[in-house]
Amino acid sequence: MSRRDRLPSVPFAVQVVLMAPRPVARMQGKTKGVVLGLGVFALAAAGAAVLRPARAPESNLSVRRLHWIDVQVPTVPSDLASLVLEGTEIHKTRCAVCHGEQGKGDGPGAALLDHRPRDYTRGNFKFRTSPLGETPFDDDLFRTITCGIAAAGMPSFAALPERDRWALVACVKSLARRTDEDGETFNQFEMRPATQRVAYATAGRSVSADAARLGDALFHGSKGGCILCHGPEGKGDGISSRDLKDDADLPIHPANLTRGLVGFKTGERPEDVFRVVTNGMAGTPMPSFRVNLSDEERWQLACYVTSLFRPVPRGEAAFLVGGCKTCHTIGRGKLIGPDLAGVVARRGEEAMKTYLADRSAPADGCAARTAERGLAGTDAEALIAYLRDWR
Repeated sequence: MSRRDRLPSVPFAVQVVLMAPRPVARMQGKTKGVVLGLGVFALAAAGAAVLRPARAPESNLSVRRLHWIDVQVPTVPSDLASLVLEGTEIHKTRCAVCHGEQGKGDGPGAALLDHRPRDYTRGNFKFRTSPLGETPFDDDLFRTITCGIAAAGMPSFAALPERDRWALVACVKSLARRTDEDGETFNQFEMRPATQRVAYATAGRSVSADAARLGDALFHGSKGGCILCHGPEGKGDGISSRDLKDDADLPIHPANLTRGLVGFKTGERPEDVFRVVTNGMAGTPMPSFRVNLSDEERWQLACYVTSLFRPVPRGEAAFLVGGCKTCHTIGRGKLIGPDLAGVVARRGEEAMKTYLADRSAPADGCAARTAERGLAGTDAEALIAYLRDWR
């Protein structure tokens, strides 16, 4: 193993000093002083980077995403089960294109998506406040339907009336049916109901260099073992990454943690990462660390993971956060809207700027044109440049 391999979590500028071809002690005069100065500066900068994680891309974009846990959930209707028929009709028109009419994740648009749509019949829902092994609570499903998953192509249904969103919850639960080896059909929500809320002990905790440093040790050590799948730099290229499969025995890739600003589906804040580390991701190889790691250790791990984030180009962030993947692919074929590969050459930059800026015309279902999710001038220009230069 090379010296670089033994220093996977040390910033590059520090590695330059640590792996210098000749010992610093043998250098002379100004050269020695410059190298030592660079080392001190790099260490200070590394600590500052942990204390000030990369800002979310939407912090300076005109589009925003709604964090999953922040969705305000109204009281669950007492007659939720009676809304199944209403929800089924809504599901056919709004969800079946990806999830399929039977909720098996096999809709006509599924093959065009980077992330496989959820198969309800398996009962393994990633986002929940119930423990691993249990189905989500009704309000968990309501949150997912409300905020959507922009980076994965699932739209937000926040504009739907509350009753319609509850009707979709009822429909999803009704479709979570499987037939076992004996020919018996059962509903996952009845067989594995949510029974308890997982506690998230994040109140009063702060992000610090010390917490991130301890999280670094957990990430790269045997207790956390995150490096096996996510790799030494968190890029999703660990030694086990190529062999991972989901609950349908299909290949699945670990998250590239450096892309957490736009890639994390339920939020990029330390408390969001803490929730995922605590709960795990049902249907995927991502385990729950609720038993193996203490609350404090899971918080330290969350602090370290958020320190791995790297800047995301403004145009790409606008594309991912703005919900463009809900309707469009780039270079993979028509989904709902047209394939955007080569769209700038076909339509022209000025025509696209005019199209995106026209708030008086019907939005035609385009998230980038609607008033509540519209792109400002500089964001529209960045999005157009991203599509123009896409390879």
